[in-house]
Amino acid sequence: MPVYNGANYLGKAVESALAQDYENKEIIVVNDGSDDGGATAAVIRSFGNKIIAVEKENGGVSSALNLGISMMKGEYFAWLSHDDMYKPDYLSRQIEILEEKKLADGNTIVCCQTSLIDAKGKKLFRPHKTLSGMKSGDEIYRLLISGGNICYFTMLIPKAAIDKVPPFNTEFKYVQDKLFWKSLAKIGCRFFFYKEELCLLRTYRGQLSEKLKPIYKDEMLLYLKPDIEALETKFDPALAKGIMFYASKRDLKSVKEQMKALLKAKNAYSAALGIKCAYIRVKYLIRQTIKKLYMLGRG
Repeated sequence: MPVYNGANYLGKAVESALAQDYENKEIIVVNDGSDDGGATAAVIRSFGNKIIAVEKENGGVSSALNLGISMMKGEYFAWLSHDDMYKPDYLSRQIEILEEKKLADGNTIVCCQTSLIDAKGKKLFRPHKTLSGMKSGDEIYRLLISGGNICYFTMLIPKAAIDKVPPFNTEFKYVQDKLFWKSLAKIGCRFFFYKEELCLLRTYRGQLSEKLKPIYKDEMLLYLKPDIEALETKFDPALAKGIMFYASKRDLKSVKEQMKALLKAKNAYSAALGIKCAYIRVKYLIRQTIKKLYMLGRG
């Protein structure tokens, strides 16, 4: 659990981890140099020896995660943010799935689903697509570089797989999770998704993810750069179209133009693709507007 100036919700998050009905666990809370007058540190101290408390200078979420991972003794890693929560059977159900499906091979990541809650913990309406069943590393890789993502704290990740990939990249502040999942996918890790909602994802005004949105475009350009370069040497039309559609959706103009030029050079571009790009962008803007109005309506 990495935390920076998170005294507001940290107690609830830690309590949800302690309340797990699966006993064989350790909870490592890394205070990433909080400068809130000791408020975060006080919440951490209140749990005494029930948790492993770590203090470090501020270096960002990635550095805190890497430190926690270096200290963990368990065979599986789970990442819980300071403002989110687990349901009591999160760990036990994840382990049951591993055993039931015979997935404890050190190469399979198990993923449940999330419920969205507001600042007060009330469930929010959340229409969204969910993944289901087993997905190969290649399928997840294609999903990730076409704009998809996997919610970080739904995942139970084998330490054996983590040891095979680079650590969380400390140069990224917003998409470091996508980059890490991409690394796992590229080494061939499988991802198994099931429908049970065992995680409570909190959304509220002023949370860190909202504050970091201005750097999103710059980070995505860096995130996609090696994949775009690979496409130029080994062309994959489906992948190029996926990246172009996502670039259109999030207004990554330079990426969109790169993919458009590449598709044209390979005689794989058509006017229909341009129309679809425009449709995707408009649809995204409408959804974002509806979301803002919905959140405003809830105060």
